[in-house]
Formats: sequence, C-alpha cells, structure tokens
Amino acid sequence: MKNFTLILIIILFVYIMNLDNKDVTKLVIGLHQRNDED
Repeated sequence: MKNFTLILIIILFVYIMNLDNKDVTKLVIGLHQRNDED
C-alpha cells in the first residue's frame, strides 16, 4: 500500500512539473493562502 501511494505522489509530481509554471505558482500560492486562513 505504501508503494502505491509513493507511485501516486511521483505521478502527481511529474504531472505538476509538466504544467505551465505560472499555473503551478498560482496553485501553490492559493494553497498557502488557504492554509494561513485556518
């Protein structure tokens, strides 16, 4: 089960790296802002 999760994270990481960098930056900033509000 751990291996499956690790593979999932790697796939997600590769997918994010393939996205437009600006979109990723917006996503990361948005997530950080949400966390700060809580």
